[in-house]
Amino acid sequence: MPGRRESKDLSLKAVSKIRGWLDNCLEKHPSCPRHGTPELPRRVLDVGINNLPIRLHQSQNNERASYASLSYCWGGQQQLITTTSNISDHMVALPCGLPQTILDAIEVCQKVGIRYLWVDSLCIVQNDDSDKLDQVAKMGLIYKNSTVTIVAASAEKVTDGFLSNGKSNKPTAQLPIFVNNSTFGTVYLRTEHLDHIYSSDEPIFKRAWTFQELLLSPRAIIFDSYQIILKCLEQHYQPVFETYLSFEFDCGNLPVSVFGLVDENIASRKDESREDYIIRTQDRIWGLIINEYSQRDLTHVDDRLPALAGVAAELAKAWNDIYLAGFWAKTIVQHLGWYHSMHPESIKQSIENIECIKTFGAPSWSWVTTPYSVHIHEVRQTDAKFLGSTIQLISQTSPFGGVKSASISLKARVLKVSDLDLTLNFHDWPSRPYDNNIGLDFKDHKPKLDNCRLIYLGEGRGGNGIFVAVEKFRGGVFRRIGYAQLGKPLLSGQEQRWMSLLSLTRRETIAIE
Repeated sequence: MPGRRESKDLSLKAVSKIRGWLDNCLEKHPSCPRHGTPELPRRVLDVGINNLPIRLHQSQNNERASYASLSYCWGGQQQLITTTSNISDHMVALPCGLPQTILDAIEVCQKVGIRYLWVDSLCIVQNDDSDKLDQVAKMGLIYKNSTVTIVAASAEKVTDGFLSNGKSNKPTAQLPIFVNNSTFGTVYLRTEHLDHIYSSDEPIFKRAWTFQELLLSPRAIIFDSYQIILKCLEQHYQPVFETYLSFEFDCGNLPVSVFGLVDENIASRKDESREDYIIRTQDRIWGLIINEYSQRDLTHVDDRLPALAGVAAELAKAWNDIYLAGFWAKTIVQHLGWYHSMHPESIKQSIENIECIKTFGAPSWSWVTTPYSVHIHEVRQTDAKFLGSTIQLISQTSPFGGVKSASISLKARVLKVSDLDLTLNFHDWPSRPYDNNIGLDFKDHKPKLDNCRLIYLGEGRGGNGIFVAVEKFRGGVFRRIGYAQLGKPLLSGQEQRWMSLLSLTRRETIAIE
């Protein structure tokens, strides 16, 4: 009943409901990938049968079995990892004293009836660069193919565990209830605004690496601070036991084609409208992904591309598009008008003394260059044209990971900043129409106006002009320095100077690094 008190005890009744949901999802849900025995990752934990010890299992070629994957926060340096020196011992038996989060995940597997569990710290050889690079590149597939993902949402670090750290919302009031001499109890009253649990409140949803783990999981068991949530493509987020609480996750789902399903909205359309629908959907989904993902914390800022590589790899196949260091070739013009959100809650406190010229594993034009949360300003009618790109990857085995360098070429109308009455500022919020400001990406960089240009991307809401601000460096190379949104006049018959200059400007080819 909706008034039931919250609980995340792994009771017999809870386990029965989880098993029933999982079986039903695998066999009957039309919107979820059907039951199939997945190929095991390179290594998994064998959680034990017939009282055998828990050990690391080296999978054979094409070995297939159901397995769960664990999504959790490391919370700093790990006490126990698999290395080249202990892997042989781990394959005989894991040592006693495993971190509590891993022990809790093992308990879930054993009770639900899944023999194998994938945990990155133990299933990847952490001091073997080759193994690490290869397995990190396959993490998206590991979560996508797993029978279910166990999400330790409430644990800030691996030693916390997630089964015994439940919280309860203190009731506003509690009243005794008397039915008869043998039936009595307590009624708990709570105010209405306490009925939502937001994903951003849980530790795991503040970390960037865990973002793709949930997004790519067709099924997940989420242990938040209050209850157990079951997530699949058919039912979205449903509690094991219905209570007054609900769970909200800000980012939507990936296209169903990622999970091998047919999108009826695409299949029913003719060729031209189908392509238009795909691009509009792609524009919306990727904008949501950038917004949610960029708010999350990373220990190393240059992990921004690698930590999203699994999602990018799957979307490249679903969208039949080329990935460009955080953008897509079909929608890059719509998304180049990104800007940083400097709301106090979104500032990455752990990152200080940012070097504005450093690329953090990405080029200046990509949103991953800034360590702040990012929003996309919608370009409703594009004017610039994307011509091509040159991308130099850090590793050819990780085509969706970090890049050494990258440049793009646009065919666009370009204005000189010195011809306009504009100023350069580092904004706490993005530049607004009519404020005559260019919002800089970094606070400490003060470019010369004579070297600055505005590249017109197209028309935004209300007819405002959306621009990327660039600076000319040595050798005639342009680099992004910021963003501008210039407004149309409030009175009809008037014309802003930028509009007048734009109407007289021809498109030219411009390269940005």
